[in-house]
Amino acid sequence: MRRSTFLRASAFVAGTIAVLPGAAQIGSFVLADRVGDDASTFEHRELIGHREFPYAGQGATYSLRQRNELQTWFWYRTEYDPREYAFSAQTAGWVGDTTASLTHDELVTGQGGRPLRFTVDYSLTHISPGRSLVETAFTLTHRGQGSLTIDLFNFNDIDMLDTQFDDSARYVGANAQTHMVTDPEGAVWSATASTAGLTGSVIDSAGILKMDMSDAFTNDYALGGDPFLDGDVAGVFQWTVTLQPGESFRGSVVQRLDVVPEPATLTALGLGLLAAFRRRRHR
Repeated sequence: MRRSTFLRASAFVAGTIAVLPGAAQIGSFVLADRVGDDASTFEHRELIGHREFPYAGQGATYSLRQRNELQTWFWYRTEYDPREYAFSAQTAGWVGDTTASLTHDELVTGQGGRPLRFTVDYSLTHISPGRSLVETAFTLTHRGQGSLTIDLFNFNDIDMLDTQFDDSARYVGANAQTHMVTDPEGAVWSATASTAGLTGSVIDSAGILKMDMSDAFTNDYALGGDPFLDGDVAGVFQWTVTLQPGESFRGSVVQRLDVVPEPATLTALGLGLLAAFRRRRHR
């Protein structure tokens, strides 16, 4: 794998990240992978700032034969915070062809410095024609004093084919750990959360969930329930964990995109099924 230039000047020493002042942060990146002539791209934008208003940024485009607009980001709340905050204090990162990594060192109310480290690793894999996935693996590390209870949230708002109001959504899994969205053309996008520490999973109106993130109150979610089925749908996963100094919590969200086969593929599939049917009839 080839990595691009490290966009925020930093030095890696004994597993830590030392940031050199005055360097630029990673504002966006593009990952691309292909199988033959079929290709997937994942573009992540507006990655800097927006601590209290995350919906103002963190846009993305996940494309596989069709363009799908996506907003995806993480935010957090500690036991000492009156509300949730988006991860925005980016301190390091790198970008490769199909992988990228970003590190944030965040404030915690009542503790000095930036004791909460959040590292998120992105990996794009083009599985086969018409199928692709993006794995987002995260590590949350407590570098402060005393035990710390943290609620971690992941928000995803997918607009299939760039349209907002004609998608449908449902939960999948015993713990509602998968959110599945289908567009009228038959394309399917899903996001599956790791279940360790998973305490909340909700599908609702994108507007309502964005208000939850930006208001001055705490918000918590149940596991599943009645989803907001049709329209501008979005989903949120919530994990709750208590960490001691030096401890880490790891998890992931895997996005998968399956698009309708192209006409030539459908024709080939139909001819194959027809041939198989004729062989069976002549036995």
